[in-house]
Amino acid sequence: MSHNVAALSSPVLVARTEELALLTSCLEARPSLAVVEGEAGVGKTRLVAELLAQPGLAGRRHLVGQCHPLREPFPLGPVIDALRGLGDTVAGMSLSPLAGALRPVLPELAPFLPPLPDPIAEPSMERHRLWRAVVELLGAVGPSVVVLEDLHWADEATAEFLAFLVVQLPPDLGLALTWRSEDMAPASPLLALSAHLPVTTTSGRVILAPLTPEQVQALVRAILASDQVSDEFAAYLHERTGGIPFAIEEVLRLLQDRHDLIRLEGGWSRRALDELQVPAAIRESILERLVRLPADGRRMMEAAAVVEVGADEDLLAAVAGLAGARSRAHAGLVTALESALLQATGDHQYRLRHALATEAIYAAIAAPSRRQLHQRAARALETNSDASLAQLARHYKEAGQPLKWGRYARAAAEHAAFLG
Repeated sequence: MSHNVAALSSPVLVARTEELALLTSCLEARPSLAVVEGEAGVGKTRLVAELLAQPGLAGRRHLVGQCHPLREPFPLGPVIDALRGLGDTVAGMSLSPLAGALRPVLPELAPFLPPLPDPIAEPSMERHRLWRAVVELLGAVGPSVVVLEDLHWADEATAEFLAFLVVQLPPDLGLALTWRSEDMAPASPLLALSAHLPVTTTSGRVILAPLTPEQVQALVRAILASDQVSDEFAAYLHERTGGIPFAIEEVLRLLQDRHDLIRLEGGWSRRALDELQVPAAIRESILERLVRLPADGRRMMEAAAVVEVGADEDLLAAVAGLAGARSRAHAGLVTALESALLQATGDHQYRLRHALATEAIYAAIAAPSRRQLHQRAARALETNSDASLAQLARHYKEAGQPLKWGRYARAAAEHAAFLG
């Protein structure tokens, strides 16, 4: 018996009830600012879509803009995209001559805008006039919700404009912003938006966490339209994906494509899941975050992928080739943790967030570099009395040293036999 998971979208929102209620309450007030933070794939876009569908926001115009991962983002790109959604409704608005400054950036709306005002020689004054024109147009829209997504990719001009906007939000406007905190520049004006709001502006902030195993089970049940999703299968998906909804959906898609999602004894099970490849969309997302890290951060992440299990900072530094550069290793570890792909697991141990990240990063390491990393891991672990014999065997095997691989593999087998 098969199930159609092609759409891979749950018909109901899972595990975000409190967050949805908080954001709805925030945006029902006017003016208001709502911020949704969370790592890639955690469900920011789905939550915002559910938010816009709430009855309390019915009758409000919805304008949506999105940032894109461009090398040189367009100034005010997501704001301009949102305003394009107004179309010919601008014709009925009462706008001052100031709004004519929008003609160059919104040519689609030019027939409905006042004439272009005379140019100003000073660029900063020209910019200020454009910003004031955007605020005026937003105020003329009437009751509305403006959503700007993925602002971690925003250009500096967009961030500065939003800092300008939030202190003077039009009275009928609700502004909803989404971003990944780990990808934001530390000095970004966006991170301090809420600190400068007038007392008349309502604000709300939600940080989306990955799903728990129980929530993963509920999500899979909703996607597959079946209550027969075993605890074991849900736990496997949670371990493999770290509870990231997008990763869960992609793994289900890949399982369906491979016909490994099967019905067994009244419950859902798996076939050859240990051989499951990382879905392309997940791999691209992980590697995109990896390449944006400084070189030492990438080296520490690659070391974590090679070690695979939890490791302390010294071991990761040794595997990364940074044992003699402790300050660089520490800085690399910090940036890797800030990426949200690496996590601390307690007792000063670190490992990649989920199996998909481990496999994607490991597969991206060139074969000669991979052998070298395994060689360093093996040598570092040989000096550790707590090191697993099986780990040593694995690292020497991947390092291309069959004699040591065989010796440690035999020792591991004898130890396992002794333990029964």
